[in-house]
Amino acid sequence: MNIRPARESELPRLMELFDTARAYMRRNGNTVQWVNGYPSEDLIRQDIAQDRAFVVEEDGIAEAVFCYLTGRHVEPTYAVIHGGAWPDDAPYGVIHRLASSGKLRGVMGLCADWALSRCPVLRVDTHESNATMRAAMARLGFTECGTIILGDETPRIAFQKRRDCLIRECRTEEDFRAAGAVLSEAWQASHGFCGPDFLARHTPEERTEYLEAGIRQGKRVFTIENGSKVLSLVSLCGSEIGDLYVLPEAQGLGYGRLLLDFAVRQAPGDPTLWLLENNTAAQRFYEDAGFTFTGRENRSGKLAEREMTLQA
Repeated sequence: MNIRPARESELPRLMELFDTARAYMRRNGNTVQWVNGYPSEDLIRQDIAQDRAFVVEEDGIAEAVFCYLTGRHVEPTYAVIHGGAWPDDAPYGVIHRLASSGKLRGVMGLCADWALSRCPVLRVDTHESNATMRAAMARLGFTECGTIILGDETPRIAFQKRRDCLIRECRTEEDFRAAGAVLSEAWQASHGFCGPDFLARHTPEERTEYLEAGIRQGKRVFTIENGSKVLSLVSLCGSEIGDLYVLPEAQGLGYGRLLLDFAVRQAPGDPTLWLLENNTAAQRFYEDAGFTFTGRENRSGKLAEREMTLQA
């Protein structure tokens, strides 16, 4: 089985899958979900256009379809939850509109694993009458969190699952090469204001050497992985946090905050960091985590670095 983006040319097949899933619901006592033509062809066409529609393919044939989106507060109806609470306020992924032909086993588990490999938090919702989905949530280790209300004012039971991501300290040459590759790509993506020749010098090899040199000066370097892929890194020298970078493809999914919180816990004193004065996005990120400016600056080049700290 393979998961890939859906194509507009597959719309007839996708609508057939939704018809099959709707008929299954009716046979199993769920008469209230997916009514009045939902999901419509226009909605699925919109999902495809916005790159949020995916299919589970077997032997070249789409056997299941679902909508997947990620971000912070990406699903407005999840902002208020009744009779419970979400376990956290981290960015999350959402699976909606999952339909299967019934020919494959374990489709929900496959889709959940795929989603959790992209974002470590996954949320779903389903109607109380959808016994099949509720059983799958329990079997797959989702936590029932409460009830959310959809735009049509109908209730849905809400679930969440988190995948624990591995945070480990770089110790081997392989560790440093993996961290250097992430640092090179993320650094170049975030420093577009620098000249192309300067950016080009920050290769994975050069960044690996930079990190290894930092170790000799007392730094510790940590990475975070989802599955076997390194997505982010951070360094710590005493209580000074540095080199917090996330691959562009994984930004906005909470990996940076997970590493920052880890580094804060490892710091022996009040954590500090230095931030370029023009990096407003990073400033918002650190302020959201409780960091404030100390008033200290370091103006060794065209741009000043400003110190931030997190006090107990």
